[in-house]
Amino acid sequence: MLSEGTDAWSIRHAALAARVHELSSACASRTRTIERLRGFTYALLDAFAPNTGAPDDDCCRAALEESPTGAVSREALLEEHAELHEMLRRLLRTLDEPPTPERDEQVVVQIRDLTDLFRIHLRKEESVVQRLRAHARRDVSSHPFPRKGLES
Repeated sequence: MLSEGTDAWSIRHAALAARVHELSSACASRTRTIERLRGFTYALLDAFAPNTGAPDDDCCRAALEESPTGAVSREALLEEHAELHEMLRRLLRTLDEPPTPERDEQVVVQIRDLTDLFRIHLRKEESVVQRLRAHARRDVSSHPFPRKGLES
């Protein structure tokens, strides 16, 4: 069960990381268009929607409860989620502005800031999952009954 939960979370993270990379690459491309950037931004917003889990996931909640002092907190992750959502919405508003050199420069700056924060945030969440997996391995290895002959 734990493995399935953390595996599903890792798959979502890989999908988010791919979307972040697509947005960053589209921004860096010489053939970037506002519609293409808008499409990647909406796709990222959908992939990162509040109902997709993260700090409210059972596996995330369990890992954060086991978190040592000084480790990332659930509240900090939720604050970053809210900030990332606002940054995505702000980028969409900027993309909807009339085209000017200033708007185009602002789009590039916002995408760079957004992708940097997303990458940092995803690393933090992945560290939570890694701690949970390590904790689960310790629990299994300290089990008092030998598992010889048992098939799962």
